[in-house]
This record gives sequence, structure tokens and C-alpha cells, in this order.
Amino acid sequence: MDRCETDLERSIAKYLIDCGYRVSAKVGSKGYRIDLVVEGEFGRRLAIECDGDRHWTQAHWKNAQRRQRVLERAGWKFWR
Repeated sequence: MDRCETDLERSIAKYLIDCGYRVSAKVGSKGYRIDLVVEGEFGRRLAIECDGDRHWTQAHWKNAQRRQRVLERAGWKFWR
């Protein structure tokens, strides 16, 4: 998972790959990037955002939520 930016992303991606899932990192959609995308059967995809232990300002959190809503309207399912 060369495209992962944090140890948390790498750890989650490795775990999911070890469980047999197809995982892609830093997937672009609608002008945004999704930390990890897990691909399942029948074309199903799950977007995973790895918030980690970062301290988020209120403005950053609002932007992240707005971004998630845009991507959900485009059909993405999210897990944080």
C-alpha cells in the first residue's frame, strides 16, 4: 500500500487485504480523495476515512462532513 499516508491507513489496509478484500488507497472521486476503498462482490464499494487521533478543528470537521455528504450523494457508502 504505497499510496497510504499514515501508519493507521497502512495497518487497516493490510488487515483488510489479509482478510481477502481488494483495497485501494487515495481513490479520487468528484474532485476529492478517499483514504481507502474496499471492493466487494457485485461492484460494491465502501469508502473508509481514517481520521486517526488527529486533533480536528471545527472548520476541518465541517469540511470533512460536507465532503462526505457530496460523495454519499454520488453513491459512496462511508465508514469512519
